[in-house]
Amino acid sequence: MSISNTNIPNWSFQDIYDLLMREIEPELLTNELPNVATRIDSADPKESAAIKKRYAKAMQTFLERYELLMTTWKDRAYAARVALNSAILRQAANEDEDALLNLELEIRNLSSNA
Repeated sequence: MSISNTNIPNWSFQDIYDLLMREIEPELLTNELPNVATRIDSADPKESAAIKKRYAKAMQTFLERYELLMTTWKDRAYAARVALNSAILRQAANEDEDALLNLELEIRNLSSNA
């Protein structure tokens, strides 16, 4: 059985980075990265230090959220796999039970006709 990729988002790391970073620090979105050095260099030393500290904190927050996102997706994928396996096993058990009942009925019919 082949799984079509048409329903699977083709997200790059950049897409995920921007999605998370947009809420944390918009100045660090990928399209803004070329401006970071200029922003830091053009600020006075005190402001420059504050910007660096803010960016470092933003990156730490990004990494924490990224790790949480990946863990959440992995856990949800595992839970979905477990649920699917359980459903398949239940269906197979029902089919086996039906087959055994049919076999039992056939044996009874054969016994009553003998």
